[in-house]
Amino acid sequence: MAYPPITELPPAPQRGDTDFSEKANAHVAALTPWTEDVNAAGAFIEQCVTAAAESRDDAAESATLSEAWATNLDEVGETGLKGSRGYAQDAANTAAIVASTANFQGAWIDLSGPYVAGISTYHSGKYWRLLNDVADITLTEPGTSADWASTTALQGEATGDIDMAGFGFTAASVKTGRIDYASETISTSTTLDLAQRQVFEVDNTAGLLTLEFINIAAVNRGQTIVLDVVGNAGIEFVFPAGITFAWDGGEAPTPGDVWTEYLFMWTGTRLRGGKGLSE
Repeated sequence: MAYPPITELPPAPQRGDTDFSEKANAHVAALTPWTEDVNAAGAFIEQCVTAAAESRDDAAESATLSEAWATNLDEVGETGLKGSRGYAQDAANTAAIVASTANFQGAWIDLSGPYVAGISTYHSGKYWRLLNDVADITLTEPGTSADWASTTALQGEATGDIDMAGFGFTAASVKTGRIDYASETISTSTTLDLAQRQVFEVDNTAGLLTLEFINIAAVNRGQTIVLDVVGNAGIEFVFPAGITFAWDGGEAPTPGDVWTEYLFMWTGTRLRGGKGLSE
């Protein structure tokens, strides 16, 4: 539900007006619907504040639970531990985002003038949070300007598997404590979009391939990349400019005769690669 508009009152009568009676009648007649509009707006704001407080509390509880899971996962190794702490950070970030709902300003189209970062608004079917202070909010449109981030989230209860652009997130995987990642099959030189996949099956039987990593996770965000390569015709890896990369042992591994598993770990500050299993 969008912020309910408040109908503007007609001009109030002033002494000396030649149409004093007409203005007075129109002004008084408009007071009742105007009062109803004000009450409706107040109820809407109260509803938003209540919902924001509940969401903030839920997100804070999720952050606590995620941190507890991270602690219990020490036995599975440092990689699993960092991943779970990442979920805790995501939950904490969510708490900060939903807290901005308490600063809801209504529909963006109705706003004007300067605003400070942290307020939220509604535009084009979504809710948005302002990331930067702006001198004139009419010049920075949600969905178009980088000054905004969408806070609209999935709502309701899932009755089946959730597919997020090819990323399967199933009830079974949650129950077993496992998340399955969709893989992509590669047979020609191409880019590996790490914002979309992190597991790749590579056919390297026909000849030398050039594989370029793009859209690696942001600084201070970890990511694991797995390549299952069939064949040994050779691969030239191209890594993002500006990052620090090194092979395990200081040189590229020798591929297996039949297949090779390459493992890459991005820690948020540097990228390391090595060979897993091979045959």
